[in-house]
Formats: sequence, structure tokens, C-alpha cells
Amino acid sequence: MLSLALAFYLLVILPAQRLWKSRHKGEAGGKSRRRRYVKSIAATILPLGALLAYALLSGLGARSLGLDMPVSLPGQWGLVFAALLLACLGIGGRIWENKLDDKKRADYLVRIKSNETMPRTRAELQIFILLTFFLGIGWELLYRGFLLLALSPMVGTIGAVILSALAYGLAHGYQNPKQLTGSIISAFAFTIGFALTGSLWWLMLVHVGLPLFGAISCYRAFNLEAAASKGALMNDSRQNV
Repeated sequence: MLSLALAFYLLVILPAQRLWKSRHKGEAGGKSRRRRYVKSIAATILPLGALLAYALLSGLGARSLGLDMPVSLPGQWGLVFAALLLACLGIGGRIWENKLDDKKRADYLVRIKSNETMPRTRAELQIFILLTFFLGIGWELLYRGFLLLALSPMVGTIGAVILSALAYGLAHGYQNPKQLTGSIISAFAFTIGFALTGSLWWLMLVHVGLPLFGAISCYRAFNLEAAASKGALMNDSRQNV
């Protein structure tokens, strides 16, 4: 019964809530970024607690949810892929940042300033790092490890992949057709990756690493701008003395 309730929440209730909030601008609601981060962490803890209770009551092992130890051969290849992907993105991102001219850097700052989810202060970044671990680990366990396990006996592996990926894509909310399409495509890629390897470790690594790299890049850009503005003000004050 608990597994059915959790599956219904993940497949129907949570995606519906996120879609409604995103369409009605309810998620921003004047709250600070730190409060929104903490709220997102709290929203992850509840279903994870339900999953833990279900696992304990049913005697479900960690391997059944994709936490294979030792890591299977497909999972090891997945970890190699994840490490190479993140390394390429990290190095490529720094090279791209260093090659930005003043105009492109200004355009980049305008774009990231319009994104209210990204941290701008050290305190926000610290909470955001914690958030990425909760989301990256928690939602992989829930939407990949648990849902495929719960749905496969009822609708088969392909049906479970389709339902889980669609629900997870919709749970990202709606901003525009491009964002929604991207969320669903990435959800299918992650879900198929788990179905093929049976291991969540490499998916968790990617899921934590991607938003973390993005947040650090935005934080660095904000602080470089702040430092440049402060330096310009100090120069002006010296000239006026």
C-alpha cells in the first residue's frame, strides 16, 4: 500500500503541483533564494522517508534500488562516462569563460541574472550545494530506482521507463515548450541509462555534477562583476580626491 501511494505521488501529484506552480508563478512568491532551496530540500526528504519506510518494511535491499555494491560492470562503464563528461564540461566551461569578450560576458551576465534559481552569494551557494546532493541522489532513487522497480511488474520495463520519464520531466514544471521538451528528453536519457545498466551511481554523479558546475560558474560570474564594479568605484573615488 505504501509503495502504491508513493508511486501515485511521484507519477501524478508532484508533477501536477509543479506544473500548477510554474504556470501560476507560485514558486517564486517573493521568497528568498535560500528559503526556496531549503523548501526544496524539505520537499525531497518526505518522499525519501516514505521510500526508506517501504524498504525497511518490505526487506528491500539497496541493490534492488540501483545502489549496487560492488558496482556492476555496466555501472562501472557508466561511472567512466560520467567522469569524462563532467571533466570535459568543467574544462570546456573554463575555456569558454576565459574566451568571452566584454560584450559576450555582459550578455552572459544578463542571461544568468534572469535565472532566479542560481545562487549569488556565498551563503546561497553553500545551501545550493546541499540542495544538489539532495536532488541528485534523492530523485534518482525515487524516479529511477523506485519507480522502475514498482512499475515494471505492472506495465513492463518499457512502460515503466515511459511513465517514469514523463512524470519526472513534467515535475520540472513548465516555463516554455523548449524547457519542457528538454526536461522530458533528459528524463528519458537518465531513465533509459538506468534501465540499461541497473546502477544509479553514475547517474547520481551526473545529476549532482551538472547543476553544481552551473551554480559555481554563475557564482563566479556574479562575483567577478561585483569585484569589477567595486574596483571601478574605488578608482573614481581616488580620482575625485
